[in-house]
Amino acid sequence: MSALTFARIGIGLAATLKAIELWPLLDRLAADPRLVQMPLAPWPRPSAAAVPWLVGTWIGLGLALTAGASVPLTGALMAALLGYV
Repeated sequence: MSALTFARIGIGLAATLKAIELWPLLDRLAADPRLVQMPLAPWPRPSAAAVPWLVGTWIGLGLALTAGASVPLTGALMAALLGYV
């Protein structure tokens, strides 16, 4: 395996673990709009009901990146998702 493959696998696993780690924090931030005043950016604030979908997508993209499935698309989607978060 090349060094780039090891880097891709590491990034995918790190993203997956970070999504699991941040799930309770994101749930808390979405549930109480007074914790972080919005909008900090011109995109919509997620509701508490959307957090499991957001984290599930984040985990799925991390695992897909780890597996090497459509890496350019998966990487771009993950970058967009993390930019939103």
